Amino acid sequence: MNDQHIGFRLTYFFIIILELIGEYQIDTNPMLRYMTKPMLCIVLMLWYLHSTWPSKDPIDRLLLRAIVFSLFGDILLMFASNNDSLFLSGLISFLTAHIWFIGAFLYTSKETLPWWFIGKKSALPTLLLLIFSAAFDYWLFPYLGSLWPAIVIYSLVICRMAIGATNRYNRVPFKSYRSVLIGALLFVISDSALAVSNFAFSFTGDRLVVMLTYALAQYFIVNGIIKQQEGKIEEMPVAAS
Repeated sequence: MNDQHIGFRLTYFFIIILELIGEYQIDTNPMLRYMTKPMLCIVLMLWYLHSTWPSKDPIDRLLLRAIVFSLFGDILLMFASNNDSLFLSGLISFLTAHIWFIGAFLYTSKETLPWWFIGKKSALPTLLLLIFSAAFDYWLFPYLGSLWPAIVIYSLVICRMAIGATNRYNRVPFKSYRSVLIGALLFVISDSALAVSNFAFSFTGDRLVVMLTYALAQYFIVNGIIKQQEGKIEEMPVAAS
């Protein structure tokens, strides 16, 4: 691991700490959160660009679009308290981000897989994700009111995103596969906790759970794709001198 990777990682985790502090000071010091939350995605974009430049691989555009729409979603949701319109806009931004994540996960080693592809190795985790998604939506449905179509659609998309992460098995370096899968599952946990807190009931530490799992999800996904791209570079033949 080079010093530049370490520098970006330390910066990112320092911002996570500040963001978690900001979550609990939102009533007395809202500016801290307004600065730190957008910085999470900005630092990830800079880290990815620095790590892969001047790569022109299509996966770069897919991942960066996912991070950009995540940034839009973060900003919209910061101001969405008691505002269904802003909440829905933030939801659409994150839904779009997950669609780009799906595209990035499908794009492995210059091979674009059909959207419905489920690998043999990922059949069991796919089934478990579908069962969880269906059960969670069924339980949450009475609390959703008029927003239920948007929430159900979003739930299906993030479930498909996590399935896409499982489908990368044996198609990328294992460290890349493991990191992206951890990130995708953390995203499912974060969004599930956010839905419970927003629609059903608040619980002790809900802001901590939502933001920590979300920030780690973004980190592990970007880290995994960087490892995938580094693996491609290592596999390139060395030109004869």
